[in-house]
Amino acid sequence: MEEVVLRKAERKDIRFLFELRNEINVRRNSFSMDLVSFEDHCRWFEKKSQDSDCFLFLYEVSGCPAGQVRVDIVHGCGKISYAIAPAFRRKGHGKRMIALMEEFLRKKGVIEELVAEVKEENIASQKVFEASNLGGGYSRTRTGIGYEYRKRGLKM
Repeated sequence: MEEVVLRKAERKDIRFLFELRNEINVRRNSFSMDLVSFEDHCRWFEKKSQDSDCFLFLYEVSGCPAGQVRVDIVHGCGKISYAIAPAFRRKGHGKRMIALMEEFLRKKGVIEELVAEVKEENIASQKVFEASNLGGGYSRTRTGIGYEYRKRGLKM
């Protein structure tokens, strides 16, 4: 059986996170579709690592980096951004990673609500949030470019 782990992203993960960020399908589904230089990515990583209102996690499967999830907290609401590496897609890892992230945040008690914006053509992410029922499911609202998924009641 595969061992899955969600841990805080570290400096040693910068290259994996950079390559995942610039992967064609990740960019296609992102609201920021431009390629990012390695130098800009390193600056971004340092900034996020120092930000107490940001949780940046690396998701591993049997010791291999398989994805990342970030939650930026604004006024008690956590905005989710995530990506799964190509070799691990379509295997349920998005749902598992989101569930682990929710469990961590619930125990921390730092936010009341999670929100994720998903493009209309990003069917895989829509399925992840529609299937994530830990502690109640996400509500879905149509937006101009896709959907907003929102989950309330995360504080214990």
